[in-house]
Amino acid sequence: MVQEDDMNLTRRALLQAALIGGTQLLSRSASAAPPSFMGRRLVLVELAGANDGLNTLVPWRDERYRALRPTVALNEADLHPFGAHGLGLHGSLRALMPLLDRGEMTVVQGLGYPRPNRSHFASISLWDRGGDGERAGSAHGWLTHDIEHRLGRPVEHAHGISLDGPIGPLSSGSGRWLATPSVASLAAMKGRSDAAGGAGAGAMVSPDDPVARMGERFARLDVTLDVLQRRLRRAPRLAPFGGGSLGKQLREVARFTLAGLDTPVYRVRLGGFDTHKDQLGRHARQLKLLADGLRAFRDTLHEADEWRNTLVMTYSEFGRRAAQNESGGTDHGSAAPHLVLGGALATTDAPLGSAVDLSQLVDGDPLATMDYRALYERVLSDWFDIPDNRFAAYRDPALDALLRA
Repeated sequence: MVQEDDMNLTRRALLQAALIGGTQLLSRSASAAPPSFMGRRLVLVELAGANDGLNTLVPWRDERYRALRPTVALNEADLHPFGAHGLGLHGSLRALMPLLDRGEMTVVQGLGYPRPNRSHFASISLWDRGGDGERAGSAHGWLTHDIEHRLGRPVEHAHGISLDGPIGPLSSGSGRWLATPSVASLAAMKGRSDAAGGAGAGAMVSPDDPVARMGERFARLDVTLDVLQRRLRRAPRLAPFGGGSLGKQLREVARFTLAGLDTPVYRVRLGGFDTHKDQLGRHARQLKLLADGLRAFRDTLHEADEWRNTLVMTYSEFGRRAAQNESGGTDHGSAAPHLVLGGALATTDAPLGSAVDLSQLVDGDPLATMDYRALYERVLSDWFDIPDNRFAAYRDPALDALLRA
């Protein structure tokens, strides 16, 4: 059933929302309009809690896999085959299998970094900022500087929008990066702002912003959000997406896109992947939510001829241990595979990169076979056409087949 949200939002409520990073900018709108911007966009999908890679891309023929996971291992009948080396994707991803068969999805194997950190907070911060166990990475998000300064085209509306939780990889001391979790928080914020008499009342900016630049950022965001408010009135109404909370976030990304926003980066988040116990059922449910949300998102953008301009990439703080624990789950690990989807992928009939070697475990973890920043490098250089990016040293020929030339 199609529904419609109230878009009668004041500029000062939107401004306070963006600066605090705690408010939903939109939900549903009434009047449809064709997209006005045909630039490329990246959608980052955080799998919060650390997705289990060995039960996502499964080496079901490897006897070591079954020995390490006597009750958590999956069987061939539970999987969709991918490649010719006894690998299969978890059956709960079935909604995405037509995309895999059409070359609109692939998997990059063994992503990780040197000296892995098994703390949720510390490791996701490294992924957000492009660091590893030896270096902390940038003070801001891994792509914000390159998107702001080297993209090669102006961005009128917003450089990036995070639809859930902390702003994470979109953190920046400059630019227009917004965080927008919920309609309910917007209503509450609007009431407080109106009562306080203005957008600046009680508003906060990122603690790494110099005080001298605060007024400038208020003014810039005020203009940005005024433009956003007008544009979002043109967004089409969309039926609900499957995929639970992730589907709701992806539906909002689709509405931003179909409203014609020229925002190049979006971030969404699906939690529930910290499967220390009872993993089989829990993991299956989370992967189904992931697949259902992504499939609805793809179908909507494909119908609007915007899927070819869209790249989707999952990421997570780390993978899980190779061996199961005594609670029928898996503990914090290191390397893991990740999904990449889009309408401009090069057709591939096998995962990219090398599979982890279960005979070579370090502290119970498979060794990473590719630095995750090699994927970041390809996104910046080959997708956004920013070859002079901060990850150039990590370029990996195993990703030459990721995107069409």
